[in-house]
Amino acid sequence: MGADGTVMIISTSGHIFSLTGTDEWTEHFNLWGGQSARIAVDSDGMAWVVRDNGAIFRQTGPSEWQEVYNILAKDIAIGPTGQVWIVSKDGKVYVKNATWDVVMMGWGRAAASITLDQNSLPLAVMDNGAIFRYIP
Repeated sequence: MGADGTVMIISTSGHIFSLTGTDEWTEHFNLWGGQSARIAVDSDGMAWVVRDNGAIFRQTGPSEWQEVYNILAKDIAIGPTGQVWIVSKDGKVYVKNATWDVVMMGWGRAAASITLDQNSLPLAVMDNGAIFRYIP
């Protein structure tokens, strides 16, 4: 769910749906050529999607997508401030600033998934099940 209340999901078949009413799902944000695996919604109500091959796409319009190059992900999270965080395919945690900046978490363990708290700070589940909170 985005900070603006936008709700989007990925179905088991990899299609992207948005909640358009109180209980009506509309399929209209599909990316072709691969299966979508993870989704997050930014503060403008636009989706960021991680494909099953690790490619990241961000929505730039109702049916427009732009690939985010130079990094592959396995999970993504976006906080209320709009800051984008990912877990890369090799288990490192990155935050999107002008470039993708690595953030050290988990004392050398590989991260498996990520979520953000109300202050847009990440909590990562590591490959051994431990949970780490990033404190700047």
